[in-house]
Amino acid sequence: MILEVNHEHKKMDASTLKKSIKKFKIGLLGTTIAISLFSGAMPKKAYAAETKENITTEYQISWKDIPEEQLEYVYDAVNKTKGEEITEEDLEKVNYMFIKVDNENISLDYLKHFPNLQAMNIYFSCDNTKALETIPQMKRIETIEVSNLWNDCTITKEQTEFIKNNPTLKEVKISNIYIEPGCEENLNQLESIMVSGCPTYDIDFTKLNHIKTLDLSKFKPYDLAVFLNSKEYETLKNNGVDIIFESDESKEQFLRINHKLDEIVTQLDVSESSSNQEKLDAILIYVLEKLNYDKDIADAVTDGVEHQELTNSFYEGGRLYGALEKESAICGNYASLVEALMDRLELENASSILESRNHAWNIVKVEGEPYYVDATWLEGQTTTQYVSKANPNSNEIEFIKQGEKLAQDYIKEHDTSNLNWYLEEIDEENIASIDKKSSHIPMRVPTYMLEKEETTKTEDIAATTIEETTEIDKKETDNIEQEETDITNKKFKIHIGKKELIIGGAALVGILTALGIAMKVKDKKDREAIRRMYQEQRNYSNEFDSWTFK
Repeated sequence: MILEVNHEHKKMDASTLKKSIKKFKIGLLGTTIAISLFSGAMPKKAYAAETKENITTEYQISWKDIPEEQLEYVYDAVNKTKGEEITEEDLEKVNYMFIKVDNENISLDYLKHFPNLQAMNIYFSCDNTKALETIPQMKRIETIEVSNLWNDCTITKEQTEFIKNNPTLKEVKISNIYIEPGCEENLNQLESIMVSGCPTYDIDFTKLNHIKTLDLSKFKPYDLAVFLNSKEYETLKNNGVDIIFESDESKEQFLRINHKLDEIVTQLDVSESSSNQEKLDAILIYVLEKLNYDKDIADAVTDGVEHQELTNSFYEGGRLYGALEKESAICGNYASLVEALMDRLELENASSILESRNHAWNIVKVEGEPYYVDATWLEGQTTTQYVSKANPNSNEIEFIKQGEKLAQDYIKEHDTSNLNWYLEEIDEENIASIDKKSSHIPMRVPTYMLEKEETTKTEDIAATTIEETTEIDKKETDNIEQEETDITNKKFKIHIGKKELIIGGAALVGILTALGIAMKVKDKKDREAIRRMYQEQRNYSNEFDSWTFK
């Protein structure tokens, strides 16, 4: 870069400019540190001034550290009545704590005030599992139980980071909360995991090869077999993981069910190179040919008759029972068999069971796009086939019923365009148009099933663009340093509007340096904003409440 000044210019030594920049940066850094130190001293006075009378000034804990709705659990933990004085010694004695999360804004950071906490139970009555991300590092925590009763919550990888941050943590118990794929890395750092009431359809259990104990004793064998297949079971056993079942009988039943499912897989017309679409077609053809919807249930539903007792008979020991052991089946049996077979064909994060209050079906991914598949409703779709025959005694043509063409026939012929519930786009208007009973309004959709491949691709493109831009900026900076002119001893005319100012070269270097640094800071912030935007897009989820299906 060349500056033209009164037609005279000389090239400057680049080191001179660098020294000026260095001096400016040092001055700027010193000012920043001074401001930081000064501002850092202020909160201490304010913090002490805000201390409530019923908390000792020795401990310096402000009620602002604890959400108001959490105070009752603090008092319970120290075994005192609300309003009584709480001392540092009281908090140090607490080794167990029950916590209830009942709104979207609760932070658990206040647990840092309990230095000897060894175990706690975090109960969610809302879906704010993000509160887990605020769990601080604790010196002695060993066991954490995360539970939920009324609403189905989901734990993501980000929400299990607290395991990494607490190296003393040995055991985590998870009840009625879905565990999404990606959590395996953090869970694998534990010694013991207990899971109950939350089918984890797409968790890769083979990645839990460092844990000592996997407690699945709360699952019925026909439920457990839906998401824990033979390969995963053998991998865990070979790695020395102790898998706990409800009983020896339950374990034997689980192994027998898995053997049945493995035999079914060998009957499917698929290979390792088959696409997700081909694997799904093979599964649907098998399910539709082998299962028959129960007529008594169908009649009871049509007539509005109470059928709870009859319905429960299809779920003895879990969802797969009706599909594998009875002559007829109902929706939960269809959906669980589709899911179990998808799992055994190793379609990673490609299928899950969805539920409404009165129905069950599947959500599947084909070519990165999520769709609804309902094998139960496919079962009821038939087309009557006729052949025409001329009547010799008249001029009329007779149509003779030849048979029925079933949904599986259309799938075999790859003629599925007119089939409802084969692959339905997840769109409210689309679903409502073919489901007048609103049976397919899910109470929970796994967030990872709604993510599309394009999201990741877009993020990668953004990251690449930022990286390339950074490289270009670096090259341009190097070129500028090589081309700078020696201006420190010159005078310059600067026009601001109609005004003309005379300024020395050294001062100009300082101004240009300050502007350059300011622009770099702004540029860095802009890039960080772009990165966060794409991260938020990737993590964005559309959660639905869920109820236990019966």
